[in-house]
Amino acid sequence: MKPVSEFPISFAVDQLNKEELHVLRMLEDQAPHLLSSYADSLAKARSASLQRVLMCLLREDAWGIFSRAYDLQIAASIVITDLPDSLEFAEQMITGNSLIEDGWYKAVILQEKELLLIPIRHAYAFRRIETGEKAFYIQKASIKEITSISDLRFLFSENASSSKLMQELENSSANLALSYAYEKERKNRATIQEENTIQYVLAEQKRNAAFRSDLFFEQLCTQGHNLHPCAKTKMDMKAHDVFAYSPEFEHPVPLRFIALHKKSAEWNYSEGKEEILFQAFPNLRKCMDRELQEQDLNSEDYIPVPVHPWQMEHILPVIYECELQERIVVPITDFCEQSYATASFRTLLTGELGIKGAIRSQMTSTVRSISPQTANNAALVTDVIKKIMKREPALNRIFVPVYELGGGSLRSEQEDKKRNLSFVVRESISKYVGENEVAVVGAALYSDSLVTGKPVLLDIIKEYARAINVSSLSEAASVFFSEYASILLEGCLTLMVKYGIGLEAHLQNIVSVFRNGRPVRMLFRDWGGARIYAPRLDSHSFMPDFYPNSLIITDSVKEMHNKVFYTAVQNHLGEIIYLLCRHTEVVEADLWKNVKNICDTIFQKWEQEYKEAVVLDRQAFYTEQTDYKALLTMRLNEGEKGYSYAKVDNPLANAESLL
Repeated sequence: MKPVSEFPISFAVDQLNKEELHVLRMLEDQAPHLLSSYADSLAKARSASLQRVLMCLLREDAWGIFSRAYDLQIAASIVITDLPDSLEFAEQMITGNSLIEDGWYKAVILQEKELLLIPIRHAYAFRRIETGEKAFYIQKASIKEITSISDLRFLFSENASSSKLMQELENSSANLALSYAYEKERKNRATIQEENTIQYVLAEQKRNAAFRSDLFFEQLCTQGHNLHPCAKTKMDMKAHDVFAYSPEFEHPVPLRFIALHKKSAEWNYSEGKEEILFQAFPNLRKCMDRELQEQDLNSEDYIPVPVHPWQMEHILPVIYECELQERIVVPITDFCEQSYATASFRTLLTGELGIKGAIRSQMTSTVRSISPQTANNAALVTDVIKKIMKREPALNRIFVPVYELGGGSLRSEQEDKKRNLSFVVRESISKYVGENEVAVVGAALYSDSLVTGKPVLLDIIKEYARAINVSSLSEAASVFFSEYASILLEGCLTLMVKYGIGLEAHLQNIVSVFRNGRPVRMLFRDWGGARIYAPRLDSHSFMPDFYPNSLIITDSVKEMHNKVFYTAVQNHLGEIIYLLCRHTEVVEADLWKNVKNICDTIFQKWEQEYKEAVVLDRQAFYTEQTDYKALLTMRLNEGEKGYSYAKVDNPLANAESLL
C-alpha cells in the first residue's frame, strides 16, 4: 500500500492536523478514489468551519469579542475609521497591506499589541454575522492569516475545556471535508436530466417504486447542524466509522439486536404495539428464540432491543461486561436488518419503521445516548398528541405528528448503563407522502442541490414559481415563505398556547411535504427534547404519569417559550430567511414582519379562550431582546448544568431596525 504522501493530492501531508490525517489514512485504505477530492475539499471545509466559529464568537460575545470590538472600515487599502490610540500600531500595519481586502471589520484587542481582525460581509437578525472566509491575527509587527480552526489555537488554550473544544472543532472540520469530498464525487457520477433536484426526485419515484424521497433528502444532509460550530463532530468515533455510518455516504447500516432480560428492562409501547418489532422484522423472533434456546434460556423472559452496530461493537462489550456474563444482555448474532442513517445519525430508517438508538459518541455538544425518560415516555407523549389531534382535525391536516410507538431501556442504578441500551421506535414517514409529493427534511433545505449546486430550497421555490406562474424568483420566494411559515407557526403556537407543548421544531425534526413546490403539510417528529408546561396540559386532563425526573415536563413557562422560540423561530425560520436573503432579492425585515403578522393572527385566534396564555406567550415572543442558545459558550463552560444563552435583539420586536 502506498504511503499517503505518494498520492497526487494538492495538500502536503505535513500541512494536515491530526484529525485530517486520520481521515486521509482511512481513505487511503478504504476509498482511495476519494483522496484527491478530500484534499481539494479541505480548504472549503476549513473556511466553512472557521466562519461558523467566528459567527458564534461574535453572536455569543465570547470573551467580549463582540462588545469590545471596534468597527473598522478599509477603503482603497486605507483605514478610514477614526481608531483609538491603542490601535495605532495595527492601523499602520493594515494600511496598504495586500492581504487585507477593502470592507468592514470587527477589530478586537486581545492583549497589548495583539489584535483579531474579523471581516464582516453581512449582519442578519439575531446577530447572525456572516464573516469573510479568513480572519487576521496582528501581533506586534506581524500579520498572520487565519484560514482554519487550527489557526485560532491561541484563543482556545486557556483551560482544559478550551483545549478539548479545539479538538472537537478540528474533528468537525475534518469530517466536513470528507462530506464535501463524497458530495463532489456523487455529483460527478450522477446522470440527471431534470432541471433541478425536485424534478429528479419526482421522476425517480416513477421509475423506481422502492425510491423514497424522505431517505434521499436525509442522505443529502452534508453540512450537519446549520449553526453549531461542531456541526460534524463525532468524538471517540474513528474515521472509518464516520464514513460507514453517516447518512451522506449512502451506506446501508446493519441494524443489530440484543435480547434484554425483562427483570432488568423497562419498556412502554402504545396500545396494541407491543409486538411491533417482531411484526416489522419477521425473522427476528425465530432467530432470538433459537439463540436463546441454544443457551438454555427462555425467550419469554426477554424483550428485543435494537442496537446501532457501532454501539454493538464498541460500547456493549465495555459498559455491559457483567450483564453479558450474567446473560442479562444476550446479543442476537444471526440477525440484522438493513437500514439507512438519517440526518440525526442515530435514527435508522428500515422498511416500515424509524429506530432511534443510543450512541455513546459526542456529536455537536452532546453524547448521543438516550435517557430512560425519553425512551419510556415516547408512547406516553404519543398518546397525548393523539388526543390533541382528535380535538384539532384542521391542524392535523397540515401539521402531522410522526408517532413514536414505544421504547425502552435497561434498568440500572448506573446512569451510563441506563442510557446506552435505550431505544425509541417511530413510524415511517413514507406513509404520509402521497403521489407526486416529495418529503424534505428541513436540514436538507440548505444542502446543495445535486443538479444546480444551489441550496435545495431554491430548487423548491423554482418549482413553486412555475406552479403559481410567477417569473420573479424573489416574488415567488416571498409568497412561498408566507405559506411555509404559516404552517410551521400554526402548529407550534397552537400546541404551545392551548396545550403547553413546546416542540423542538428545529430543521432536523421537521419534514415538509411539497407538491409542485408548495408546502402542503409538515411532519413533526422526535419529541424527546420538547418541553411541556405542566399547568396548561394539566388543564385538559391529558397529563400522563411520566417517568420520574423527566425533563420534558416543566413548571417553567420560560423553558417552554425558549424551546419553541429558539427552534422554530430563531433556528428554523431564521435559516430559511437567511437563505432567501442570500440567494434572492427579498428584504429580511419584510420577512420578519411577515412572521410577526402570522404570530399575531394565531395569538388573536386564541386570545379570548386562552387569554392568560396568549398574554404570556406574546410577551415572550415580542420582547425587545431575547435569549439565543450559546452553542460555543456551552462547550467552553463544559460541566455547567443547563443551557447557556446570549442576549440578542429580537426582529419580531425590532423589524424596522433591519431596514
